[in-house]
Amino acid sequence: MKFKNVLWILAGALFVGCSDSNNESDDDSDSLFDDGFIVINEGNMSGGTLSFVDNTFTVTTNDLYGSINGGDGLGAYVQSVFEAGERAFVVSNGSNVITVVNENDFTLIDKIDTNLAVPRYGLVYGNRIYVTNQDSFLTTTDDYVAVFDATTYGHITNIALNTAAERIIEENGKIIVSNGAFGVGTGITIIDPATNTISAQVATPLAPNTIEEENGILYVLCSNYESASQLVKINLSTNAITETITFPETLINCSNLTLENGSFYFTKDSKVYRFPLTATAVTDSPLFTSQAQVLYGFAVEDNQIYVADAKDYQSAGAVYIYSANGTLAHTLAVGLIPNGFFFVD
Repeated sequence: MKFKNVLWILAGALFVGCSDSNNESDDDSDSLFDDGFIVINEGNMSGGTLSFVDNTFTVTTNDLYGSINGGDGLGAYVQSVFEAGERAFVVSNGSNVITVVNENDFTLIDKIDTNLAVPRYGLVYGNRIYVTNQDSFLTTTDDYVAVFDATTYGHITNIALNTAAERIIEENGKIIVSNGAFGVGTGITIIDPATNTISAQVATPLAPNTIEEENGILYVLCSNYESASQLVKINLSTNAITETITFPETLINCSNLTLENGSFYFTKDSKVYRFPLTATAVTDSPLFTSQAQVLYGFAVEDNQIYVADAKDYQSAGAVYIYSANGTLAHTLAVGLIPNGFFFVD
Protein backbone atom coordinates (compact mmCIF):
# COMPACT_ATOMS: atom_id res chain seq x y z
CA MET A 1 0.00 0.00 0.00
CA LYS A 2 1.49 3.30 -1.07
CA PHE A 3 0.72 6.44 0.87
CA LYS A 4 2.72 8.99 -1.12
CA ASN A 5 -0.52 10.29 -2.63
CA VAL A 6 -2.03 10.68 0.84
CA LEU A 7 0.93 12.66 2.07
CA TRP A 8 0.92 14.87 -1.02
CA ILE A 9 -2.74 15.72 -0.40
CA LEU A 10 -2.01 16.65 3.20
CA ALA A 11 1.20 18.45 2.38
CA GLY A 12 -0.54 20.44 -0.34
CA ALA A 13 -3.06 21.70 2.19
CA LEU A 14 -0.26 22.79 4.49
CA PHE A 15 1.72 24.67 1.86
CA VAL A 16 -1.07 26.59 0.14
CA GLY A 17 0.00 30.26 -0.02
CA CYS A 18 3.72 29.55 0.42
CA SER A 19 6.15 30.82 -2.21
CA ASP A 20 8.29 28.49 -4.31
CA SER A 21 11.34 29.69 -2.44
CA ASN A 22 10.22 27.67 0.56
CA ASN A 23 10.45 24.43 -1.42
CA GLU A 24 13.48 22.66 -2.81
CA SER A 25 12.09 20.80 -5.83
CA ASP A 26 9.32 18.39 -6.64
CA ASP A 27 11.74 15.46 -6.71
CA ASP A 28 13.34 16.38 -3.40
CA SER A 29 9.93 16.84 -1.77
CA ASP A 30 8.76 13.49 -3.10
CA SER A 31 11.76 11.76 -1.53
CA LEU A 32 10.63 12.89 1.92
CA PHE A 33 7.54 10.72 1.77
CA ASP A 34 7.58 6.97 1.68
CA ASP A 35 5.48 4.19 3.12
CA GLY A 36 4.35 4.21 6.72
CA PHE A 37 1.82 2.67 9.05
CA ILE A 38 -1.57 3.42 10.57
CA VAL A 39 -2.49 3.64 14.24
CA ILE A 40 -6.09 2.66 14.94
CA ASN A 41 -7.59 5.08 17.47
CA GLU A 42 -10.67 3.39 18.87
CA GLY A 43 -12.14 6.61 20.23
CA ASN A 44 -15.58 6.63 21.83
CA MET A 45 -19.24 7.09 20.88
CA SER A 46 -18.33 10.46 19.39
CA GLY A 47 -16.07 8.72 16.90
CA GLY A 48 -12.71 7.07 16.34
CA THR A 49 -9.91 8.02 13.97
CA LEU A 50 -6.81 6.75 12.21
CA SER A 51 -3.33 8.26 12.58
CA PHE A 52 -0.78 7.91 9.79
CA VAL A 53 2.93 7.80 10.64
CA ASP A 54 5.62 7.75 7.98
CA ASN A 55 8.60 5.42 8.20
CA THR A 56 10.90 8.18 9.44
CA PHE A 57 8.61 8.62 12.46
CA THR A 58 8.68 12.39 11.86
CA VAL A 59 5.32 12.90 10.09
CA THR A 60 2.19 12.01 12.06
CA THR A 61 -1.23 12.85 10.65
CA ASN A 62 -4.04 12.35 13.13
CA ASP A 63 -7.57 11.87 11.73
CA LEU A 64 -6.19 10.74 8.39
CA TYR A 65 -9.55 9.76 6.92
CA GLY A 66 -11.37 12.92 8.00
CA SER A 67 -8.57 15.15 6.73
CA ILE A 68 -8.95 13.72 3.23
CA ASN A 69 -12.72 13.25 3.09
CA GLY A 70 -14.06 16.65 4.07
CA GLY A 71 -14.42 15.91 7.75
CA ASP A 72 -16.44 12.73 7.25
CA GLY A 73 -16.23 10.43 10.27
CA LEU A 74 -15.49 6.73 10.55
CA GLY A 75 -18.09 6.17 13.24
CA ALA A 76 -17.95 5.21 16.89
CA TYR A 77 -15.34 2.84 18.31
CA VAL A 78 -13.04 2.04 15.40
CA GLN A 79 -12.03 -1.55 16.01
CA SER A 80 -9.82 -2.77 13.18
CA VAL A 81 -8.59 -2.38 9.60
CA PHE A 82 -8.12 -5.01 6.90
CA GLU A 83 -7.20 -4.75 3.24
CA ALA A 84 -7.63 -6.35 -0.16
CA GLY A 85 -6.01 -5.21 -3.37
CA GLU A 86 -6.30 -1.44 -3.62
CA ARG A 87 -8.83 -1.11 -0.81
CA ALA A 88 -8.75 -0.79 2.95
CA PHE A 89 -11.75 -1.62 5.14
CA VAL A 90 -12.19 0.23 8.45
CA VAL A 91 -14.47 -1.51 10.97
CA SER A 92 -16.35 0.69 13.49
CA ASN A 93 -18.34 -1.45 15.88
CA GLY A 94 -20.11 1.35 17.74
CA SER A 95 -21.78 2.53 14.54
CA ASN A 96 -22.13 -0.86 12.82
CA VAL A 97 -20.35 0.36 9.71
CA ILE A 98 -17.39 -0.61 7.55
CA THR A 99 -15.82 2.28 5.64
CA VAL A 100 -14.20 1.22 2.36
CA VAL A 101 -11.42 3.49 1.10
CA ASN A 102 -8.93 3.62 -1.76
CA GLU A 103 -5.73 2.60 -0.04
CA ASN A 104 -3.57 4.74 -2.35
CA ASP A 105 -5.12 8.06 -1.34
CA PHE A 106 -7.61 7.07 1.40
CA THR A 107 -10.59 8.58 -0.40
CA LEU A 108 -14.00 7.09 0.33
CA ILE A 109 -15.27 4.34 -1.98
CA ASP A 110 -18.35 3.10 -0.13
CA LYS A 111 -19.76 2.15 3.25
CA ILE A 112 -21.23 -1.16 4.38
CA ASP A 113 -23.88 -0.46 6.99
CA THR A 114 -26.37 -3.33 6.84
CA ASN A 115 -26.40 -6.75 8.52
CA LEU A 116 -23.73 -5.71 11.01
CA ALA A 117 -24.12 -5.94 14.79
CA VAL A 118 -21.01 -4.90 16.71
CA PRO A 119 -18.57 -5.93 13.95
CA ARG A 120 -15.08 -6.77 15.17
CA TYR A 121 -12.59 -8.07 12.56
CA GLY A 122 -12.70 -8.97 8.89
CA LEU A 123 -10.92 -10.25 5.81
CA VAL A 124 -11.45 -10.67 2.09
CA TYR A 125 -11.15 -14.11 0.53
CA GLY A 126 -11.91 -14.57 -3.14
CA ASN A 127 -14.78 -12.22 -3.89
CA ARG A 128 -16.24 -12.42 -0.40
CA ILE A 129 -15.87 -10.26 2.69
CA TYR A 130 -16.08 -12.09 6.04
CA VAL A 131 -16.72 -10.05 9.20
CA THR A 132 -17.11 -11.30 12.78
CA ASN A 133 -20.02 -9.79 14.72
CA GLN A 134 -20.41 -9.84 18.48
CA ASP A 135 -24.07 -8.72 18.52
CA SER A 136 -25.39 -8.60 22.12
CA PHE A 137 -22.86 -8.09 24.91
CA LEU A 138 -25.04 -10.20 27.21
CA THR A 139 -24.58 -13.52 25.40
CA THR A 140 -22.20 -15.24 22.99
CA THR A 141 -24.85 -17.45 21.39
CA ASP A 142 -25.94 -14.75 18.91
CA ASP A 143 -22.49 -14.05 17.43
CA TYR A 144 -22.05 -14.62 13.71
CA VAL A 145 -19.88 -14.07 10.65
CA ALA A 146 -21.47 -11.77 8.06
CA VAL A 147 -20.58 -12.43 4.42
CA PHE A 148 -20.68 -9.70 1.76
CA ASP A 149 -19.90 -9.48 -1.94
CA ALA A 150 -16.47 -7.86 -2.29
CA THR A 151 -17.46 -6.08 -5.51
CA THR A 152 -20.97 -4.79 -4.83
CA TYR A 153 -20.73 -4.84 -1.01
CA GLY A 154 -24.14 -6.47 -0.95
CA HIS A 155 -25.00 -8.86 1.88
CA ILE A 156 -24.88 -12.58 1.03
CA THR A 157 -25.48 -14.49 4.26
CA ASN A 158 -24.78 -14.75 7.97
CA ILE A 159 -22.99 -17.78 9.42
CA ALA A 160 -24.32 -18.41 12.94
CA LEU A 161 -21.64 -19.69 15.31
CA ASN A 162 -23.61 -20.21 18.54
CA THR A 163 -20.46 -19.07 20.32
CA ALA A 164 -18.24 -15.98 20.46
CA ALA A 165 -16.96 -14.48 17.20
CA GLU A 166 -13.78 -12.41 17.42
CA ARG A 167 -10.53 -12.72 15.45
CA ILE A 168 -10.61 -14.06 11.90
CA ILE A 169 -7.86 -15.20 9.53
CA GLU A 170 -7.64 -17.24 6.33
CA GLU A 171 -5.15 -20.00 5.75
CA ASN A 172 -5.02 -22.49 2.88
CA GLY A 173 -8.66 -22.01 1.96
CA LYS A 174 -9.95 -22.16 5.52
CA ILE A 175 -11.64 -19.26 7.31
CA ILE A 176 -10.60 -19.50 10.96
CA VAL A 177 -12.52 -17.70 13.73
CA SER A 178 -11.54 -17.45 17.38
CA ASN A 179 -14.46 -18.06 19.74
CA GLY A 180 -13.40 -15.95 22.68
CA ALA A 181 -13.43 -12.33 23.77
CA PHE A 182 -12.74 -10.58 27.06
CA GLY A 183 -11.97 -13.89 28.74
CA VAL A 184 -15.32 -15.44 27.75
CA GLY A 185 -15.85 -18.28 25.30
CA THR A 186 -13.78 -21.21 24.15
CA GLY A 187 -12.58 -22.83 20.94
CA ILE A 188 -11.86 -22.22 17.28
CA THR A 189 -14.37 -22.46 14.41
CA ILE A 190 -13.28 -23.32 10.87
CA ILE A 191 -15.51 -22.23 7.99
CA ASP A 192 -15.49 -23.65 4.46
CA PRO A 193 -15.76 -20.60 2.16
CA ALA A 194 -16.98 -22.78 -0.73
CA THR A 195 -20.23 -23.41 1.13
CA ASN A 196 -20.10 -20.75 3.88
CA THR A 197 -20.74 -23.45 6.45
CA ILE A 198 -18.87 -24.63 9.54
CA SER A 199 -16.55 -27.52 8.69
CA ALA A 200 -14.90 -28.04 12.09
CA GLN A 201 -14.70 -26.76 15.64
CA VAL A 202 -11.74 -27.24 17.97
CA ALA A 203 -12.18 -26.86 21.73
CA THR A 204 -9.57 -24.92 23.71
CA PRO A 205 -9.10 -24.97 27.48
CA LEU A 206 -9.64 -21.19 27.88
CA ALA A 207 -10.98 -18.32 25.81
CA PRO A 208 -8.86 -17.57 22.72
CA ASN A 209 -7.42 -14.06 22.93
CA THR A 210 -5.39 -13.85 19.73
CA ILE A 211 -4.53 -16.25 16.91
CA GLU A 212 -1.60 -16.45 14.49
CA GLU A 213 -0.57 -18.99 11.87
CA GLU A 214 2.82 -20.17 10.66
CA ASN A 215 3.79 -23.24 8.61
CA GLY A 216 0.40 -24.88 8.93
CA ILE A 217 0.23 -24.49 12.70
CA LEU A 218 -2.37 -22.25 14.34
CA TYR A 219 -1.02 -20.63 17.50
CA VAL A 220 -3.79 -19.69 19.93
CA LEU A 221 -3.14 -17.58 23.02
CA CYS A 222 -5.84 -18.53 25.51
CA SER A 223 -6.56 -16.54 28.66
CA ASN A 224 -9.12 -15.26 31.14
CA TYR A 225 -9.06 -13.29 34.37
CA GLU A 226 -8.61 -16.24 36.71
CA SER A 227 -6.38 -18.96 35.23
CA ALA A 228 -2.83 -19.18 33.98
CA SER A 229 -2.71 -18.34 30.28
CA GLN A 230 -1.94 -21.01 27.70
CA LEU A 231 -0.46 -21.25 24.22
CA VAL A 232 -2.29 -23.90 22.20
CA LYS A 233 -0.93 -25.21 18.90
CA ILE A 234 -3.35 -26.68 16.34
CA ASN A 235 -2.33 -28.59 13.21
CA LEU A 236 -4.54 -27.11 10.49
CA SER A 237 -4.25 -30.21 8.32
CA THR A 238 -5.90 -32.38 10.96
CA ASN A 239 -7.54 -29.72 13.15
CA ALA A 240 -5.96 -31.45 16.14
CA ILE A 241 -4.23 -29.85 19.11
CA THR A 242 -0.58 -30.90 19.03
CA GLU A 243 0.76 -29.02 22.05
CA THR A 244 -0.43 -26.91 24.97
CA ILE A 245 1.99 -24.74 26.96
CA THR A 246 0.61 -23.60 30.30
CA PHE A 247 2.14 -20.37 31.57
CA PRO A 248 3.13 -19.68 35.20
CA GLU A 249 0.29 -18.81 37.59
CA THR A 250 1.49 -15.19 37.62
CA LEU A 251 0.67 -14.86 33.92
CA ILE A 252 -3.11 -14.63 33.83
CA ASN A 253 -5.00 -12.63 31.21
CA CYS A 254 -2.12 -12.47 28.73
CA SER A 255 -2.89 -10.96 25.32
CA ASN A 256 -1.58 -9.74 21.96
CA LEU A 257 0.05 -12.90 20.58
CA THR A 258 2.35 -12.00 17.68
CA LEU A 259 4.71 -14.19 15.64
CA GLU A 260 7.84 -12.65 14.15
CA ASN A 261 11.24 -13.96 13.05
CA GLY A 262 10.97 -17.36 14.70
CA SER A 263 9.65 -16.03 18.00
CA PHE A 264 6.28 -15.51 19.64
CA TYR A 265 5.48 -12.37 21.61
CA PHE A 266 2.70 -11.58 24.04
CA THR A 267 1.94 -8.97 26.68
CA LYS A 268 0.83 -8.90 30.29
CA ASP A 269 -0.12 -5.50 31.71
CA SER A 270 2.68 -3.21 30.45
CA LYS A 271 5.21 -6.02 30.07
CA VAL A 272 6.36 -7.55 26.78
CA TYR A 273 7.45 -11.19 26.55
CA ARG A 274 9.34 -13.04 23.81
CA PHE A 275 10.15 -16.73 23.43
CA PRO A 276 11.33 -18.89 20.48
CA LEU A 277 8.63 -20.77 18.60
CA THR A 278 10.44 -23.95 19.59
CA ALA A 279 10.02 -23.21 23.31
CA THR A 280 8.21 -25.87 25.34
CA ALA A 281 7.80 -23.70 28.43
CA VAL A 282 7.23 -20.04 29.30
CA THR A 283 8.62 -18.19 32.31
CA ASP A 284 7.56 -14.91 33.90
CA SER A 285 10.67 -13.15 32.58
CA PRO A 286 9.66 -10.22 30.37
CA LEU A 287 11.80 -8.91 27.55
CA PHE A 288 11.08 -5.43 28.90
CA THR A 289 8.46 -3.33 30.65
CA SER A 290 7.03 -0.65 28.40
CA GLN A 291 6.28 2.97 29.26
CA ALA A 292 2.57 2.38 28.64
CA GLN A 293 0.14 3.36 31.34
CA VAL A 294 -2.44 1.08 29.68
CA LEU A 295 -0.95 -1.21 27.01
CA TYR A 296 -3.93 -1.44 24.68
CA GLY A 297 -2.38 -2.31 21.32
CA PHE A 298 0.72 -4.23 20.27
CA ALA A 299 2.60 -5.28 17.14
CA VAL A 300 6.02 -6.43 15.97
CA GLU A 301 7.13 -5.41 12.49
CA ASP A 302 10.55 -5.34 10.82
CA ASN A 303 12.44 -5.97 14.07
CA GLN A 304 10.66 -3.15 15.86
CA ILE A 305 8.13 -3.47 18.68
CA TYR A 306 5.09 -1.17 18.69
CA VAL A 307 3.11 -0.41 21.85
CA ALA A 308 -0.12 1.61 21.94
CA ASP A 309 -0.92 3.39 25.21
CA ALA A 310 -4.57 4.22 25.95
CA LYS A 311 -3.47 6.19 29.04
CA ASP A 312 -6.61 7.14 31.01
CA TYR A 313 -9.05 6.43 28.13
CA GLN A 314 -9.90 10.14 28.07
CA SER A 315 -6.66 11.82 26.97
CA ALA A 316 -4.91 11.55 23.60
CA GLY A 317 -2.96 8.30 23.43
CA ALA A 318 0.66 7.58 22.64
CA VAL A 319 2.68 5.06 20.65
CA TYR A 320 6.07 3.81 21.81
CA ILE A 321 8.40 2.13 19.35
CA TYR A 322 11.20 -0.08 20.67
CA SER A 323 14.14 -1.91 19.19
CA ALA A 324 14.04 -5.70 19.06
CA ASN A 325 15.74 -5.76 22.46
CA GLY A 326 13.34 -3.33 24.10
CA THR A 327 15.19 -0.01 23.83
CA LEU A 328 12.82 2.91 23.36
CA ALA A 329 13.45 4.57 19.99
CA HIS A 330 10.42 6.79 19.30
CA THR A 331 7.44 8.28 21.13
CA LEU A 332 4.47 9.54 19.11
CA ALA A 333 1.32 11.43 20.06
CA VAL A 334 -1.77 9.89 18.44
CA GLY A 335 -5.55 9.90 18.87
CA LEU A 336 -7.94 8.76 21.58
CA ILE A 337 -7.53 5.18 22.83
CA PRO A 338 -5.14 3.65 20.27
CA ASN A 339 -5.90 -0.06 20.10
CA GLY A 340 -3.76 -1.41 17.27
CA PHE A 341 -1.70 -0.97 14.14
CA PHE A 342 -2.09 -1.53 10.41
CA PHE A 343 1.13 -1.77 8.42
CA VAL A 344 1.54 -0.92 4.77
CA ASP A 345 3.84 -2.59 2.24
